[in-house]
Amino acid sequence: MFIKPAPGRMVRWPTSMRLLSDQGEEVPDDLHWQRLIQTGDVIILPSSSSEIKKSTMAMVKKEEKDG
Repeated sequence: MFIKPAPGRMVRWPTSMRLLSDQGEEVPDDLHWQRLIQTGDVIILPSSSSEIKKSTMAMVKKEEKDG
């Protein structure tokens, strides 16, 4: 799913502690991100293009591998 931090929020990836991009990123649909959606810390966005989705999925896979 494609999400971005809610206005005024700074959100980190759970494994690397890297900040989530203000423009939004593709993230795995897991409990960590679902919890942040429920608390209003992040906002779900429609994917703007398949090219962005491909590049961000590559970053997600790298995050999961590094974690």
